[in-house]
Amino acid sequence: MSDSDILILAVKENRILVTVDKDFGDLVFTKGYAHCGVIRLEDDIPKRKVAQMNLLIQKHAAFLVNNFVVVQSGKVRIRKFDDS
Repeated sequence: MSDSDILILAVKENRILVTVDKDFGDLVFTKGYAHCGVIRLEDDIPKRKVAQMNLLIQKHAAFLVNNFVVVQSGKVRIRKFDDS
């Protein structure tokens, strides 16, 4: 599947997309694709990805839906989108 097809399917199924692929940022910010939330993790070993997701869920769960989240070098950046 193409990245755009993956994002369209995630919206259709009302899912947050978790990825290591930077291309989803282009789809959301440049091309204006709809989304239910995107989480981009560092391309790291699986054990660290699990730790990154645990951190997000514990500290930022309320901000994951409908926003674009990047976890890199232990830092979390959340780009919030207007609900309107």
